[in-house]
Order: sequence, then structure tokens, then C-alpha cells
Amino acid sequence: MRFLVLMSAALAFAGCDVAGRPARGRTEVTFQGGTPVADNAPVNFTVTVRDAEGHPVKDAAVTYKVDDAEGITFTGDGDRTGKDGVVKASIASTRVGEKSLLVTITGSENTITLAAEKVTFVAGAPEALRFVDQPTLTRAGIVMSPAVTVEVLDHYGNRCTNGIYAAYLELVRSSGGTVQNGGTAQHLIAAVQGLITFDNLIINKPQTGYALRVRTPENNGPADESAQFDILLGEFSAATSTVNKSPTVSLPPDGSNFFTITLTAKDAGGNVLAEQQPTFSVSPPENCSFSTPMTTPTTGADGVSAPAVFLTCTTFGARTVTATIGTVSVSTIVSFN
Repeated sequence: MRFLVLMSAALAFAGCDVAGRPARGRTEVTFQGGTPVADNAPVNFTVTVRDAEGHPVKDAAVTYKVDDAEGITFTGDGDRTGKDGVVKASIASTRVGEKSLLVTITGSENTITLAAEKVTFVAGAPEALRFVDQPTLTRAGIVMSPAVTVEVLDHYGNRCTNGIYAAYLELVRSSGGTVQNGGTAQHLIAAVQGLITFDNLIINKPQTGYALRVRTPENNGPADESAQFDILLGEFSAATSTVNKSPTVSLPPDGSNFFTITLTAKDAGGNVLAEQQPTFSVSPPENCSFSTPMTTPTTGADGVSAPAVFLTCTTFGARTVTATIGTVSVSTIVSFN
């Protein structure tokens, strides 16, 4: 009998499972329910404590902890097993992510800690929208960079990376202008991994004190408003500017009939540009000449250059007339026949 007691003590000291004492190889944790959600709702589980022979161990204290305890709460922590060796408990979280649950069992003569149980919490239902990357100072008519981004959040501020969500972006707190994205002033963009990216955002009208509002398709749903930002007048754009000719029909190449040439200068947003000084050229230049105005042509408040320049040619054919500001050029065709 003394030999058996000594042998039992030696086994316990060596970390082996012993009859009558909690045993790692026989004790199990069983979870109930579906996917854990980070909405502070309890995820129920059962700890069944057995000894080395598979018999239930009663009156063992069972405690719990996780590697990252932020937002974690337990019920049943420290409860003792009944005659069936069972305790019931739950874990709840307000933060998403994988948690490593460690279960420690203390019997009358030994303490064991089970291998970690992985519990992964996902975000709850979407309840809020929040700007992540705010709109920035940008010139009219060009894509805003970096892109404006908005995240979809649940009740506890976790990003909702599962499911399909979408939101409208609108221009607010301004006296005019349009938001363009895919050609619409109010557009619906879907979220990817809980992040909505407005990567083709263009505002055409320069102004101070703009703000953007993001909202769900339902007007009474979640919404958020951005910080204020400004849109500056853009730079000379060939896409929106025009070289104007008068007349619009062909002229005889007699050296006396002439085309009146002006430039209407605009930025990419279609806003007229004043105080611009274009230079004019003709191609091919042979047997053609521009009049030399007394003052340098300069665009006025309407974006039109003045004084006009006059083009004459003495040989037949089409000519390309080009106006250039900086490195950007815009052209038109005139004909002498």
C-alpha cells in the first residue's frame, strides 16, 4: 500500500495523469452555438473534467483567461464541477479577432491548464459609417488623391469585413458644384472588406468650405460627414478649352482674307481661366502669317483671349491652328480654298 501511494506521488510529480485527479487527456471543452459575434453576446461552452480513467472529477475549480483580454467578459469563472465533472460557462467579446482561451482546472491535489482553445469573433451587424481617409485640397476637375475612404462599423466600432454593404457619397455645405464618380452626382459604392473607397472622386466647382456626407441607401440609416476642404481653380486643360475661329467656312488664299483666332481657356472642371497668355502657331507654317497685336493676347473674365490674332495664307490647303499655355496645347483646323 505504501508503495502505491509513493508511486502515485511520483506520477503526479512527473506530470502524468493519475486516477481521481483532473487529467488533460480526458478533460474536454465543448462549445455550443454558431459563429461567435463580437456583440457582447455570450458564447456558451462546457468544461467536462475527468481523471485518467475517464471518471468525472467533482469539486474542481475551473478558471479562464485569454491572451488579449480587451472587451472580453466571462461567466462561470471560478465555478466548481458537480458530481458529473461539468461546469458551464460563457465568453463574450466586443472586439473582433481570434482569442486563445486558456482553461485552468484546480483539483484537490493538482492543477492543470488545457491546450488553448481558439475562438474567433466576427463583427456584428453594421451600424455606423466613418471617414478613414478624409478629402483633401484638390484642383477642380481632377481625381482626388489619395482616395476618400469610409469604413463600415458595427455597434462596438469593429470594421464589418463580412457581408455586402454600400453607401452614397454626397456633396454638402456648399453653394454649388457636383460630385462626379462614374458620371453621377450621387453614387452608390460597395464595400470591400468593410472599406468603401471612392477612388474616382472629382469635384468640378472651385470653392472653400466643402464637406462630403456618406450615408446608406436608407436616408434614416447610418451617416457621417467629412472634415471641411477646399477645391482650387484648376490648370489649363485641352479637354475643355477651345480655339475659336471666325468665319467657320473656308477662305480664299489671297493674303487679304483672314481668320479671327481667339482661345477660350478652361480648367478640367470647365471653369474659365482668366489672366492666361496663350501663344498661337500654325502648321504647316509656309505662306501663312499671324498679325502681331499691339498687346499680348490675354484671357479675360470670360476665359476668352483678347486682342484676337488674324491668320492669312497665300496657298491652298488645310492648316492646324494651335494655342499653347505652358506645356498644354489645343487646336482647330482652318481651310484656304
